[in-house]
Amino acid sequence: MAKIKDRDFLGTDDMKSLLLRLSVPALIAMLSNALYNLIDTIFVGRGVGTLAISSLSIVFPLQMIIGAFALMFGVGAASISSIELGKKDNEAASNAAAGGITIAMIVAVLIMIISLSFIDPILMALGASEASLPMAREYAKIILCGLPFLSFAMVGNNLTRATGDAKTAMKSMLLGTITNIILDPIFIFGLHLGIKGAAYATIIGQFLNCIYLLNYFFIKRHYALELHRRHFKLRAALVSKTIVLGTATFVRQLGTSAIALVANNLLGAFSGDVAIASYGVINRLGTLFVLPIYGLNQGVQPIIGYNFGAGKTERIKEALKISIKWALLLGLLGEVLLQLFPHQLISMFGDDPILISTAVPALRIYSAALLFVGIQSLGATYYQAVGRGVPSIILGLLRQFILLVPLMFLLSGLLGASGIWLSFPISDLSSAVITGIFLIFAVKKLPPEQISVRNVE
Repeated sequence: MAKIKDRDFLGTDDMKSLLLRLSVPALIAMLSNALYNLIDTIFVGRGVGTLAISSLSIVFPLQMIIGAFALMFGVGAASISSIELGKKDNEAASNAAAGGITIAMIVAVLIMIISLSFIDPILMALGASEASLPMAREYAKIILCGLPFLSFAMVGNNLTRATGDAKTAMKSMLLGTITNIILDPIFIFGLHLGIKGAAYATIIGQFLNCIYLLNYFFIKRHYALELHRRHFKLRAALVSKTIVLGTATFVRQLGTSAIALVANNLLGAFSGDVAIASYGVINRLGTLFVLPIYGLNQGVQPIIGYNFGAGKTERIKEALKISIKWALLLGLLGEVLLQLFPHQLISMFGDDPILISTAVPALRIYSAALLFVGIQSLGATYYQAVGRGVPSIILGLLRQFILLVPLMFLLSGLLGASGIWLSFPISDLSSAVITGIFLIFAVKKLPPEQISVRNVE
């Protein structure tokens, strides 16, 4: 049996300091990822133009779909590993971690081959016009070649956080992000590679992220889960459980892709490529303030999972209470900044007056209920952490598929482009209320203190 370092601090340390210890590195990593997307778009907008931003917006749903699969396996494997570590079942935790890596890499290669084979039809379905298709194709082909690096890095980051090693996850993501930010201006402005330069910078950053984690897992072996060849055998029951527990994250990520797909096509019908570019800019700004909340989720998930496995109910309640308060504060900060400084923020992406006049009022509507986004995402995270796949899937579907996409079709028919933007705050508020009800009932059904959970639904 693999010897695994002691993770008991997840069940004993002061909750606020523990949550800070795990969430701050995850928050920094997620914020750096959001900044990368933001800065990448700024460089492309100023170095290539508004049409290039539109091309990035077209490829964005494809990137989200690809990332959704990697996150599904990473989060699912991490959820199982956290619970098994709480039960002191080290071998089961190692099997879950290695299984998640294996299936993620197999799926990554398959998606890469299929997507490259049908790239033009895929981009046209995502809303590409005759004008934006050539640049979108150039960008997408390069990005797809880096898919195996991206998948391994995403799974590896989730597994390191599952054991409480949030700093390693942060360092690997920062390595990729900083590399990308440094290379963007060199490739776009210095070497005049245009949108291809942004793509090359992205996959080089992902490659270095991957190399860092490979070294950490298999050479230095500082990882709490000591992975060996026997752990990489695919086990049907374990793969199935991994997929079920990761599906909530998958549908949330897929929902982001679906929203971009719907928004690109609806907005394109109203105002063409400028409207699509406006959504691309607004989406990146919104993501900048939402990803720190997801960082908080990543910090709290191993705490809840470990303590659920150890039967420490009061610590689960305490972790939920504190994380909800912090999520509301992060959401409030984002909403205030987006409401007060929309013109300044949009202007970072270029001086196109049509883009600015379209995006500024839309950003204000889009962010009107950003305060409540954290409640919905924490609800789905809680159910993943305790091994409850079905409720986590329902909550993962709620904000985007169940509410937002239908609202976009309905309100765009009634109010035009304004209805599309209005759909976002209505969905944010409604999903937060429903998730709050779910969480109240979930906390009431927690098992009594000190009864260790041996079977997970």
